[in-house]
Amino acid sequence: MPGIIKVSSQQPLFLGWCGFWNKVIEVDVMILVGGVELSLSDYVHRVKLHGSWMGAILSSRKSGVLVAEHSIKSVDQVIMRIQNELMVKRYKYHNRLEPVLTILRGVVSGETPLFFLNTELILAISGIIGIKTKFIRDIKKQEGSSKTVKLKHRVESKVEAPFVYYMGRGA
Repeated sequence: MPGIIKVSSQQPLFLGWCGFWNKVIEVDVMILVGGVELSLSDYVHRVKLHGSWMGAILSSRKSGVLVAEHSIKSVDQVIMRIQNELMVKRYKYHNRLEPVLTILRGVVSGETPLFFLNTELILAISGIIGIKTKFIRDIKKQEGSSKTVKLKHRVESKVEAPFVYYMGRGA
């Protein structure tokens, strides 16, 4: 569809999972959303590595708080696991993960926002693997009667050209 921009939006996931990256690759613009409530059962602060969970330890586990308002307590276990399980010579491209470790080492307990950490990790990984998608950060809580209405307002406020929304429950 010439002239039509493919857009998607989602909470920025901690390191992402395969389906998230497939979604990113398929669109021209990805809106990373922090103005929604954090679901502690979601992947916003955790990911599976070699079959077991790892993730950022949150400063607070309150429900009903926006993703953009949560901060990180620690990512020490994540750093250790990446170093011990992925930064080994048996993986041909192990050195490419250094920018990810640099971002994780910069986390300040109780001060680094989860939204900021996740978006920085997504941008770093996108650069490492050569993704050309444009990322837009959105921390504004959208008003509306349904997820679909909120999604429509969010996309219309961020994308000017004709667009088609790509994937998602609200679409």
